[in-house]
Amino acid sequence: MALSTSRPTILWTRLWPRRIKVTDMNRSLLAMLLGITLTSGTLMAQKPLPVDPLDHNAALSYWQAFALLPPIDDATRERVASIMRGDSVVDDDMQRLVTASDDSLMFFHRGTSIESCAWGLAFEAGPYAYLPHLGKARELSRVALIRARLRFKAGQVHDGMDDTIAAIQLGRQVSQQGVIVLINLLVGLSIESETIETVVSSLQYLDQSQRDELERRINQFPREINMSAALQGERDVFLGWLIREVESGRSRERILGLASESTPPTTITRVQQASPKQILGWAKEMGLIYDAVIAAMSQPNETIEQAERLESKITEELASNPLAEMFLPAFGSARLAGKRFVTKRAQLAAAFALFQSGPSALDRQTLWDPYGDGPFELERVDEGVELISDLKRDGMPVRLRIPGLPK
Repeated sequence: MALSTSRPTILWTRLWPRRIKVTDMNRSLLAMLLGITLTSGTLMAQKPLPVDPLDHNAALSYWQAFALLPPIDDATRERVASIMRGDSVVDDDMQRLVTASDDSLMFFHRGTSIESCAWGLAFEAGPYAYLPHLGKARELSRVALIRARLRFKAGQVHDGMDDTIAAIQLGRQVSQQGVIVLINLLVGLSIESETIETVVSSLQYLDQSQRDELERRINQFPREINMSAALQGERDVFLGWLIREVESGRSRERILGLASESTPPTTITRVQQASPKQILGWAKEMGLIYDAVIAAMSQPNETIEQAERLESKITEELASNPLAEMFLPAFGSARLAGKRFVTKRAQLAAAFALFQSGPSALDRQTLWDPYGDGPFELERVDEGVELISDLKRDGMPVRLRIPGLPK
């Protein structure tokens, strides 16, 4: 076993005979040997540790971060979510949660420093594949963002920046590396949207040079989201599994086991009574629907007319294809989630400009509402302003609250 040289003086005293009489001569010898030991220890400490290429995977560090995160009960989880929504503030309990998460957050930052991220998910299981990293990533990112809020408010600006940039990186690695499916992408967008809320709530604590630096670091991440790639992954993972199940002759109960409580009994009966050939035909028809949606999602500026035609086509297919009725994802909701994220990124850019130049900055066309025909609406509220988009979700416009904006 190799001896450690990290503490050479202690090591040497253990090896030195305990009852030797120290004379001038052996005192000189001791000094010389100590010098050699100290020098060799310093040189060995400077030699970098070998890195196993197989360890160069961000997911391995993230899983260690997940494991070290302290238990979070439902009540605390809801309070954390409330902070993310801007409905409550960080209190002493949240400070204690952050402190207890120090080791977890250390591995979180280690993960975000590694470019490659492979989660090792069993996508060959199709819709039965487990995705345990998604909930863990959301929880970890929220703790990091709470710490960022604390750091910004305490004047630890660059540390706060590091936490927010790392949260964006985690969101991107959850959603846009390896096999991309819809749920991964939506969780990643949620993480990044909560990061935007954290950044905007903290801009009041930064000076202009710090805001410029933070904006530059955020803009290193592309604004575009790969919704079409997520749908392609969804198509390949789900339909690939479905076709294999039918062609292998395995029990259709595995297919019916995926039906939700809202699936009409008549639809389940049709699948139960169908031949394998019929089921295979329905599966291939679903592939055509996916292809049409993917083509629509690939358009940079999908028009309302295009969206309406697509929804009409899907509605027609649902009436004739029981598998489509049971399993097609909510394409409209996914498309809206993508548009909401684009809006949030645009509102973030407008927030930076407001702090720099005031309300007149919103007149710049590059800062206009991406789903409106002009600037975001600006509404004064007690603690600052809100930017309001023409884009609506659940009948309500997409808003971004900006506290502390100078009047």
